[in-house]
Parts: sequence; C-alpha cells; structure tokens
Amino acid sequence: MTYVIQNQTHEEGGILYLLAEFAGEDTKATWKTAEEILSSRPEVIESYYVLNAAWGKEIRTFEGKVHARIMPKTYQDLIENCLDESHYSAALDLMESFQNEHEYLPEHHIRRVMDLIVNEKVEDNVAARAYKLLQHVLQTSGSEPFQNIWKIPKELPEQDGLWAEYPLDFWKFIQTKLVSSSMNGEAKKIIRESMLLDHIISIFEFDLLIKKDKLGSCMILQIFPKNYGRVRNNIKYPIEALLAPFSMAEICPIETARLSQRLLGQIIILSYAGIICHDTLKREMYLLINKFNPENFELFIQTINFNTFKSKLLDHALQDANLGEVSRTYKSLIHAGLDLSKIIHVYFQSTPYYRKVSRSTAICRHTFILVTLLQSYIQSKLLRIDSKVYCGLSKEERNLLAEDLIRPKLEELEQWLDDEKTIDKRLRRRAKFMIELANIALDTQQPMEIINIS
Repeated sequence: MTYVIQNQTHEEGGILYLLAEFAGEDTKATWKTAEEILSSRPEVIESYYVLNAAWGKEIRTFEGKVHARIMPKTYQDLIENCLDESHYSAALDLMESFQNEHEYLPEHHIRRVMDLIVNEKVEDNVAARAYKLLQHVLQTSGSEPFQNIWKIPKELPEQDGLWAEYPLDFWKFIQTKLVSSSMNGEAKKIIRESMLLDHIISIFEFDLLIKKDKLGSCMILQIFPKNYGRVRNNIKYPIEALLAPFSMAEICPIETARLSQRLLGQIIILSYAGIICHDTLKREMYLLINKFNPENFELFIQTINFNTFKSKLLDHALQDANLGEVSRTYKSLIHAGLDLSKIIHVYFQSTPYYRKVSRSTAICRHTFILVTLLQSYIQSKLLRIDSKVYCGLSKEERNLLAEDLIRPKLEELEQWLDDEKTIDKRLRRRAKFMIELANIALDTQQPMEIINIS
C-alpha cells in the first residue's frame, strides 16, 4: 500500500510529497516531487486530494475529542412518543435540540428519520428537515452513529416504511433505490429517493475521509463481501448494484449517474490502496459496461471521477479490439503497460470487432473509447493547483506531443467515420464531436505549456 502522508512547497516553487510505502510491518517514507509521483503512481495523487477533502479543505477527524455516547433514555422516550403519534415536526425539534457532539441519536431513531425522507405521507418540508438533521448528526458526531444501521437485529419489532423493504442486503437495497431514482415517475418521489441516496453515500464518504490513514477499517468494508473482492463473486454483486441504472434500456439520468459514481469512487480508492483487488474490479466492471446501450456506456465512462482508473479500464477494453493492423515495429507494445506511445502506435491503428452490436455502433463506440482514453491518460498525468500545472508525462511522451503525431491520427479517425456510409447519422455526429473536443484539448495543452505554469 502506497499513500501520501503530507505535502509541502519546496524552494523552487514545486510541491514535494511525503510518500509512504507500507509493506508488512515496515513503513518507508520518502519525499518525492509531484512530477515523480505523477509519472509512476498518478492514482496516489488522485487518492490524496480526494481523501483530503477536495484540495485542502479541512476535514474534522474527531481525534482527541471525548468519546460521544447515545443520548439518554429520557430524551429518547420523548422523541419516540412524538414519532409514534406522527408529530414529526415536534420530534425533529427535539432531535435538533438534543443532538450535539457529545450525544447522538440511537440507531432506531436514525432509521425512522431516514424513513421520513421517503415517506409519501410526510410533507416536503418535514422530509427536507429530516435530511438536514441527519447531515447535522454526521457533521457533529461523525460516522459512528451510522455504523450499524444496516444490521437490523432479528429481535426488533417488525419494521415499517423504508425498512420494511430492506432485504437485509445493503447492495440489493442500494440497487433498488438507484433504479427507482432513475425511472420516469412522479418527480416528488424521485427527488425524495435521491435525497435518501445522497445522505447514505455521504455517510460512507465522510467515514472514508475520517479514516483516510486506516482505510482497512472504513465502514464500507463492513458491508462488503469477505476477501474484499479478491474472489470474483465478492466484487461482482456490489458492482452490479451500482451499475444497475446504466444497464436499463432508458438513458440513465445524470443525477443518478453521479450518485452511483460517488459510491463507486470509494471502491476505486480502496482498490488504489490494495484493499480491493484492482484487476478484479476492472474486469468485472468491463464485463458489465460492455452490455450497456451506447448512450449509457458513454455516460458511465464520462462520469467516472478518476482519470487513472478510467484510462486503465479503457486500456482493458481496447485489448478486445482488432490489433491485426498494428505495425510490426510496435507489436511488442500490445502487452506492455499503458503509455502515450501505446495509445498512438497501437490503439489508434486498431479497428473494432463486430460482435453483438452493429458495425455502425461498434465504430462509434471504438472512436469514443480511443478519444476518451487519450484525454483521460493525459489528464491523469497532470496536476493543477492554483495557477500551476505539474506534468508527469515522460520525456518520450512529451516528444510525441511535440511531434504532433496525435492530430493526424484524429484526422484519419474522422475520415474513417466519413467513409463508413452505414453509420447512423446521430452516432457519427456524436463521434465527430468527441474528435473535435480532443483537437481542442491538444490546442490548449501543448507540452511546453503544461510544465509548471506560473
């Protein structure tokens, strides 16, 4: 496991990162420049800034504070009476006044407040207050009050509302809610479902930030199948649940896509840390996205928040392309690690196979993958902080950009699209738009302009 402990600005204006490498019981820490880490381990930089709350914003770790406890029984009884009598506003008033950093709501009250968010009998202002209260609990007491809300003891009385639907399987529950939030239906219900999902995902995000130095104890692993994805079936079902809204015939709403990607992003971070098997995650994800319709396939790829993972996923996807026309000079790169030379000399010489999709769809999908891979790979090697941009591209890769070898490849790709008369006009238009974006990116990211701009 490799991770960044801290960073500091050095005399020449660059950034140094204290990089720790954990192996067994030994941890070795060395200072490395941003360019050095971006060159070899860009995912470490990605994780560092995500886990340090979006570029330097302070995150409360709750370390050193007096251990919080569940609020006294007398308070709980007052709240319980109000909830039982359906006096929800009064119950929320009491909860808001009793909740603080030293005392928090018991699990059964948290479950009932979560139910208020999606309860159709409850007014919108009460649902909004319920959501804000739960966010307040998260901010004042951390993730501790939510640790066991998914484990409903059998001896508890029969649950109603939201929890009557809960199948004692978190991932099935999340899948159901993601799918219902993506279906055409009553706007009010969809908004409520999205609010609930946003809160649930916030719990895991906040927990990950608090436990960034000990990711192996984070809450999401408690509901993850054993072995943390090192056995195929243990990673398959969580990924199926998160990707379910994309697998539907209809186009997945962008709000649902983002909710799904937020939770998926936490699994990606754990794979970067070696807690979840990175290769298994990538393989299982590719098997699923390969079945998506073209619109949902593109939406899923575009909404992935981690450029390093995205480029490796697309690298894996292009291994299925027809590489028979690759020049002998570059054949050895086919099974080499991903770099700009492989993208230009191997993948831009490839053509798609036509298996379960039409030739038209296959060509446009192939074009989208090529252009997105190029963009995400370059972006994974760049770090933007204030007015400076640090670059991890190697000298050879910068030379490839300087020689302007990519633009002719994009022109060939565009000509290929024009020559293929069977391509659906809508798909061709979308593919050509992607090529246009790539050309714009090349115009604004010349190699000598992206090295430590001040």
